[in-house]
Amino acid sequence: MRSRSAALGALLVAGACMLETDVLGPTPALCPASFTDCGGMCVQLALDRNNCGACGVRCAEGEECASGRCELECGGGTSKCGEGCVDTKTDPANCGSCGKACAKDDVCSTGKCSFECAGGTTECSDKCVDMQLDPANCGGCGAACAPGEVCSTGMCAIECAGGTSKCSDKCVDVQLDPQNCGGCGNACGPGLTCIMAGCREPGGHLWSKGFGSSGGDQGRAVALDANGNALVAGLFSGTVDFGGGPLVSAGGHDIFVLKLAP
Repeated sequence: MRSRSAALGALLVAGACMLETDVLGPTPALCPASFTDCGGMCVQLALDRNNCGACGVRCAEGEECASGRCELECGGGTSKCGEGCVDTKTDPANCGSCGKACAKDDVCSTGKCSFECAGGTTECSDKCVDMQLDPANCGGCGAACAPGEVCSTGMCAIECAGGTSKCSDKCVDVQLDPQNCGGCGNACGPGLTCIMAGCREPGGHLWSKGFGSSGGDQGRAVALDANGNALVAGLFSGTVDFGGGPLVSAGGHDIFVLKLAP
């Protein structure tokens, strides 16, 4: 009995020593392929901002780790061109892609060089701007709003109107703005656009619902409200159920107006 107790005590002491060693020094990690052991943690040197290219190499504020190198991190729908972040949709020196400069007197509109601005924008100092929302060109080129004011429907004001929201010093439509999609500062990534307050691939399927009457039916018009609901108008004959129970036409084609939520 005495020798057995002594052996158990030695085992406990050894166990305590092992625990103390674990606390004082990190245990080497068994890392999978493409990962590296940095201080007992498995990291990817090609992507880790705190260990970029080598253990302990930390990227500065505003930088990201790409292919093991610290590079400028662009946000708000901008792209890195050279040493800066630009909006390739409006920058005449990088129109559509980095280094693609527009000819003299041309402007960059929606990523394409042209003689005129498109999408309801206006040329101001070689750039296409929305004078309804741009605080630096509110209602006209060079008409800047005062500090603390926003540009709403072409006028400088304290609050935003027309279903827009104040993000920093601008009034934006968070349903459609790729730099503030669904909320201020929520920028969509490369290749994505803002549709119904969500970052999505252009042309991708969002949602759909189908209905049909026992006779003929036609959809004549569709629109979206500020909350992303679909408003549909058309004709039907016979009996149709849009989800609230059967409706019977009074004869011939009857008009319907339907509101659908996503």
